[in-house]
Amino acid sequence: MVIIGLRVPWSVLISMVKTVIHVIKVTLLTASRLVELHHIRH
Repeated sequence: MVIIGLRVPWSVLISMVKTVIHVIKVTLLTASRLVELHHIRH
């Protein structure tokens, strides 16, 4: 796994990291919106 990881181009690695960060941001935004809606309903 480590050897394969070192062989991966930096551009691919960076794009993967950016994608993961984007997914996390969207998840957090969605969760916060759901929490706000939950509080508004109650």
